[in-house]
Amino acid sequence: MVTAFKNSIQKLPIRHKFFLTFTFTVLLALAFGSVIIYSVVRETVENSIESELGNTTRQILNMVESATDISIKNNLRAVAEKNRDIVSYFYKEFEKGKFTEKEAKNRAIKVLLSQVIGKNGYIYCLNSKGTVKVHPSKKLIGQNLVGYPFIIKQIEKKEGYLEYDWANPDELKQRSKALYMTYFEKWDWIISASSYREEFKELVNIDDFSPYIRSLTFGETGYTYVINSKGTLIIHPKLQGENIYNTTDENGRKFIKEICDKKNGKITYPWKNPDEEIIRQKLVIFNYIPDLDWIVASSSYLDEMYSPLDIIRITIFITALVMLGFVFLITWGLSSAISKPVNKLIKALEAGAGDYTTRMDYSGSGEFKKVINYFNAFMEKLQTTRLQLENSEEKYRSIFENAVEGIFQMSPKGNFISANPVIAKILGYNSTEDLITNVTNIPEQLFTDKKDRHAVNDILKKNDIFTGFEAQFYKKDKTKFWCSLNVKAYKDKDGQIEYLEGFFSDITERKKSETSLKESRQQIKEQAQKLSSQVAELKNRNRESALLREMSEMIQACNTKEEAYNVIGQYMIRFFPDESGQFLLLKRKNDFFESVVEWGHEQPNCKRLEIDECWALRRGKPFSSNNADKEISCKHNEDRHSGCTLCMPMIAQGKAIGLFVQQYNGEDCTSNENSAENQIHEILVIIVEHLSLALTNITLRDTLRLQTIVDPLTGLYNRRFLDNRIKEESGRIDRHKFPVGVLMLDVDHFKKFNDTFGHECGDIVLRELGTLLKKNVRIEDILCRYGGEEFTVILIQSPYEATCKKAEELCAKIRNDLKIVHQGRDLKVTISIGVASCPEHGRDIEKIIHKADKMLYKAKEEGRDRVVALQVD
Repeated sequence: MVTAFKNSIQKLPIRHKFFLTFTFTVLLALAFGSVIIYSVVRETVENSIESELGNTTRQILNMVESATDISIKNNLRAVAEKNRDIVSYFYKEFEKGKFTEKEAKNRAIKVLLSQVIGKNGYIYCLNSKGTVKVHPSKKLIGQNLVGYPFIIKQIEKKEGYLEYDWANPDELKQRSKALYMTYFEKWDWIISASSYREEFKELVNIDDFSPYIRSLTFGETGYTYVINSKGTLIIHPKLQGENIYNTTDENGRKFIKEICDKKNGKITYPWKNPDEEIIRQKLVIFNYIPDLDWIVASSSYLDEMYSPLDIIRITIFITALVMLGFVFLITWGLSSAISKPVNKLIKALEAGAGDYTTRMDYSGSGEFKKVINYFNAFMEKLQTTRLQLENSEEKYRSIFENAVEGIFQMSPKGNFISANPVIAKILGYNSTEDLITNVTNIPEQLFTDKKDRHAVNDILKKNDIFTGFEAQFYKKDKTKFWCSLNVKAYKDKDGQIEYLEGFFSDITERKKSETSLKESRQQIKEQAQKLSSQVAELKNRNRESALLREMSEMIQACNTKEEAYNVIGQYMIRFFPDESGQFLLLKRKNDFFESVVEWGHEQPNCKRLEIDECWALRRGKPFSSNNADKEISCKHNEDRHSGCTLCMPMIAQGKAIGLFVQQYNGEDCTSNENSAENQIHEILVIIVEHLSLALTNITLRDTLRLQTIVDPLTGLYNRRFLDNRIKEESGRIDRHKFPVGVLMLDVDHFKKFNDTFGHECGDIVLRELGTLLKKNVRIEDILCRYGGEEFTVILIQSPYEATCKKAEELCAKIRNDLKIVHQGRDLKVTISIGVASCPEHGRDIEKIIHKADKMLYKAKEEGRDRVVALQVD
């Protein structure tokens, strides 16, 4: 049946289809729109009803709460200000001399504690530091309560009204509490009158609200009422004072009990007044005032509030009928206006299927005029494209036939599908037809080497394309020639090769050129070897000069003296491969020279040298001697009995700062031009000149660097070093992902050391603490003075648990082992430590230091002399 209906619809003319479709669509739209409008209006009415009832309830709630707040505030204010007057009276009596100040305070306290506010309220006093001065509980006298937020507010404000939640030690649930405070400055007393808010319900006068609440109505019979949690009506238009807790609706549901249990919300229930016959649904919205134990409720019948919906339903129905009539007339006219041009377009399309010159004329306007223009433009493009395709095909054929390279298509079986004349000519065939007919298996007939055939097959299995494959092929007459192949495989949807396309080039002449080039290169190589031997001889002559330049560059690049010493030792071996020697450096504080670099196979006997023990140092210029001649020789050469020694002092600013001692074989220690001593002397002079300036610069640079990164008081690294080291370590931490612990340390009560014993004492504390910390951290850890009395320890490759353990050890170590005596007094030093760790708290070391710093402040807030670690989530 459905199929027959579809077929009958499809056979209809387009105008009828358009009419039926448009009419059906409009009917659906009307129905859907009507449902939406009705739903929206109904929802709006419901929301309006609930909003009106809810707003009324909240308005009453706010009014009652405001009145309650004012009553409580005024009552407590009166009590607080009255007691301030009492305290002021006793203070004046003290000023007159009738009492001592202590007696005046005791009399005032007795009067304050004798008063009770409500059932459990009382009066207490604090000073501006949060210490309890007056309180009914003697245990609290003298205690500091700044840990409670409301106490902090009292200290800040000193006068005014506060509300807060509180539970006594024997109570499980907190209750709302209020206080009013005044400040008596003479004794620094914040006088506070405090009591639970619920104990002030007697202050509220129901008659203040009853007329207004009874005057509120909703619809025809809706009204507002107030009950308590036991179901007694506090305010009601008719039943005020009655208990309706067990009242049931028409279904036997105790809806009043439900309201009393929920206290806040809304419910709907069936109800019929005594003078009515019909049961109707009733809505009630209610809110709870805990301080008064009041439930404020607003109720109304739903049908009284939904009456506007009946008018809306009738209006929608009439509007739908009128619109349907208009739609019928408009749809019929539109379908007729569309179907005529469409039929004309269909005929033109049928004509243009074989004739691309077909065009349409249309005198009308609008969208269909655009369709006609598009049709004509489309036919024009088809005609133009057809001509372009014909031209393109002709050009492609010309390129294929006249290309300088061979172009071909072949099947997976190895036979040619098509080929251009060039490839036939290269292979020695008369025409492409002759080539395609005679070559039926390209790999077997054309490749001269079977390995090349297999290589091509292996490449095509892995890749769809290969380029620049070179191999030897056979021509028709079986002569061999070199060619280059570029081939691409085209595959079907299953991944199987359908055919291959490629280019074929004769590279025989290029191969011959490559062979000739290879032979030429071999000849050049032989000549180069001859030239190389000549160059080697020249290089040998200039070796010493090159080594001097190279050593100078290396020394200039050194950052530390130790690096420079290592470079000196390596190059001195290269300068004097068969000799031994050493370099001694002046230790300024002790006025002696100490060996820092040694080279050669013979170890020197002198590790330490006084200035008077060497003639070169005493004279300030080079000195050479024969080791066999003991009459005039340096003391440090007394144990040598053969060879010669050349001592070369290193002079800077007119003073010897170092000494080169070079041993060499031979008995000729004279300084003639060709002697070994003269050659060594010339080399050492240049070496010493370079090294003197370089080592001086390194020393100066080290001194300046230490001054910028070391704290002069403690000898620890400073904040600047820490910042630079963090940047260096961050990259290494990111690469290797190892854990890092951060400790922030601060000396407890450091200001007291300075204030009590002077800054000299404070400096001793910091210096001794720095010394102890250095002894108790690893070499690879970073220890620095962060600023003031604050220190930072970065524990490299230390997990979170190990970091916390180390912090506890340091805290205990300083508490128990750091002994400082100043001016005959033993000073006890403790520290507080904050702990954070990477990666548990992030990977940015600077942010982790900041987190550890926060934990440090938390440790101080919790009492000092302790470790507080940031917890791991």
